[in-house]
Order: sequence, then C-alpha cells, then structure tokens
Amino acid sequence: MQQQDEISDGSAAASVATPLARIHALLREPQRFLHEILAEVLQVLQFLAMGQVAQVDADDAVERLLRAAIICDAAVLDRLLEDPRTLGLSPGLRRALDCLRQLRAGQLAAAEASLPTLMAAHACGTELMLAARLLLRAGRVADAIAVLKRAAADPVQQDAEAILNLLTALLIRRARPGEADTVGPPSELTVCTAVRDEAPDLEEWVAYHSMIGVERFRIYENGSVDGTAELLESLAHRYPIEIVPWPHQPANLTAFQDGLVAEMARSTWLACLDADEFLVPAEGNDLRTLLRRVPAEAAALVLNWRVFGSSGRKHRSGEPTLAAYRRRAADDFGPNRHIKSILRPRSAILAMTTHEFLTVGPQVNARLEPVSPLAGQLVPPCFDGAWINHYLLRSRDDFLRKRARGRPEQGGRRDFDKGFFEAHDRNEVRDRSVERFLPGLRERLAQA
Repeated sequence: MQQQDEISDGSAAASVATPLARIHALLREPQRFLHEILAEVLQVLQFLAMGQVAQVDADDAVERLLRAAIICDAAVLDRLLEDPRTLGLSPGLRRALDCLRQLRAGQLAAAEASLPTLMAAHACGTELMLAARLLLRAGRVADAIAVLKRAAADPVQQDAEAILNLLTALLIRRARPGEADTVGPPSELTVCTAVRDEAPDLEEWVAYHSMIGVERFRIYENGSVDGTAELLESLAHRYPIEIVPWPHQPANLTAFQDGLVAEMARSTWLACLDADEFLVPAEGNDLRTLLRRVPAEAAALVLNWRVFGSSGRKHRSGEPTLAAYRRRAADDFGPNRHIKSILRPRSAILAMTTHEFLTVGPQVNARLEPVSPLAGQLVPPCFDGAWINHYLLRSRDDFLRKRARGRPEQGGRRDFDKGFFEAHDRNEVRDRSVERFLPGLRERLAQA
C-alpha cells in the first residue's frame, strides 16, 4: 500500500511539473504561443486549487502570462480575468487582477485610487508595473521612476529596467534635443508607417491623408519587390514624404519606435498607422481641428477601428478603396475595440505594440476623455470625434495577396489564421462617412 501511495504521489508531481515546464518553454516566444500558455496556466491554477502545486510556482506562471497578455493579447487577458480559479492566487496578484479589471472596464479613476495599495512595501512585481503605468500617465514621473526601480528587482518583470532606461533617455532628449531631432521644417501632424509591397494602394492612402491635414509622411520602406520603393520616390515629388529604408522586423513596431525619437522636435503630433488604415474626422475635413482641442497635458489621442469587409467583392476594383468598400461591421464587433495612437512624440516612451504606447501624461479617447487602453484595445470603443476606417480585407483577391505576403509579428512572421477572411468579412452597416472626400480624392489621383 505504501508503494502504491509513493507511485501516486510521484505521478501527481510529474503532472504538475509538465505544465510548468511547458509554460517556461513557450514564454520564449509569448506573442506566438499566448493561448497555449493560457491553457497551461489554467491547468496550474487547477492544481493550486487541489493543493498540488506550490503558491510561488502558480504566482510565477500567472505573472509571466500577465506580463505578455497586458501588452499583446486582450482575449487571453480577459479569459484570465474572468477565471474564478485566480481567487487562489497570492493577495498581491489578486490586487493586480482587480486593478486590471477596473482598467478593462474603463474605470480609470477607481484604478488610480488603488495606487497606494499597488505601491505598498510588499507589492508584487505586477502591482509595481501597473502602478508605474498609472503614475506615468498621471505625469508623476519621479514616483514612476522609484517604482520601476523596485520592479526591476523582480526577475519576472524583465521589462522594468528597459522602460526605466527609455524613460531616462526621453527625459534627456526633452531637456536637450539633439541636432538630428531638429532637421527639417516643423509639422503639426505627421503620419508614420512601414510599408512592404503596398504599391496598388499606397498613392490613395497618401493622397487622402494629405487632404485631412497630414503635413508630412515618414514612410519606412521594408524591402518591397512590387514597385513600392519606386512609387514612393515618385510620390515624394508631389507630397512631403521622407523615405527611410528599413530592413528591420517586426517592421512597424521598430519603425514606430524610431519615429518617436526622430520626430520629437519635428512634429507636434505623430500618427502611427498601417497602410490599410484611414483616419476619419467625424466633422469637417481637417483632423487638426480635433487635435487642437486635445488638452495640453495629454500625451496621446487613441482612436478605435471600424473594420470594413469585402462589400461582396471577389476581385480587385478599379475604384479607390474608399469608394469600392462602403460596408463595415457594426460598432460592437470585437476587433473594433482595437486602437491606433496619435502621439505627442515628446511624451512617448515606448511602442509596446503597433497599437499601444507607454507615455508620460494621460491618453484620451475621441471624446477627449482620459482612458487607459489595455493590450491595444479600448473598452468600450469610442467613435464620437474621429476613428480609423480599417480596410483589413478589401476584395478576396486582395486578401489572398496580403496572406501570401504574410504579416509581421513580434517574434517572427506568420500567415493569417485559417478562417480569418470569413471571420472579418463583416458588411452589415452601410457607411457613408468618407463620401464627402471622394470628389477631391479622385481629382488628386487623376493628377498623377
């Protein structure tokens, strides 16, 4: 009987060790395997509830998952926040999860009220990182630096030291902008993007944004083979385009980070977009009108997507994108929670993803209300003052071309998931928001 008990105990120990080992292996590329990591973490939480895993191991697994999910995967973050098994975690992690739930629900004031608790003497690393985030957005830089120094001592919070270094560099540049920062005429609104094989649609994207108040374009050319580089050279004779050869991956993330530094003293606002995203002011024809109303202390204006479907088109249209695709998903479609940022470069520290930035100073939504996006999303989304028309698919032929090209991801490149087109081909709303721009757009394109 004793021998049987020993075998059972050994089997249980092995079953606990397996998900813990897999979590650590998968965390080498968290952005690629976050859903798999979540499954393993939930299994560890089950073992915790059964008393078969040490508290420290369960806390460590959850903290590592949270670090990645807070940045890059709202679905994983939401699933973890909803799971009742998190009640078995340590008090510090439970406090961090409560703060995240408040931020996810848009309860920024309630989250800020928890700052003294998050900064307590025995706070865990995740609490400290959340406190630093809130402090930075409140403009309390000295307090944020002190908290980041504490968080940097936690091996799980590997980003703390990097953020601290970037924050220090930002403060130095703000105090003494270098010569490279001041080259070229100043711009009230600059758009930054990285492009690869975007020749069929790039001219329209540039022409449209030049109509709504974009004064300069900083475009990172990422090794195109379809004539995009040559098209950019031609467009630069008609539009204020600065072309930056850019071999790095992931292209947009690294380009946005470079753009923050390059535009610190050159641009009041820097919009970081993809070439299938079109900024749309709700009223008037000039987005700068809204930007001039943004509170002076705000570091960023975050705008939600409106995802457009194929409008039933199988083949590429000869019409401009804005004319050919006029049907989109309803505003409550999940992906519309995604945001893109228009930043004051002098207040931006880090491009955490292509959607979300860490800033010194508050971020506001299109109603100019303070918000704190999580994992590149804003809940609930806001479409009052401006938004982004996201032509994610265009026609089925266009999508197949995009899929063959692949898309950049942190940690490598991957194809679009099977069923992606069908999941995003939403056409239930007829949208007329950009029709007012079409006559002027067609006129500009005809002048090419």
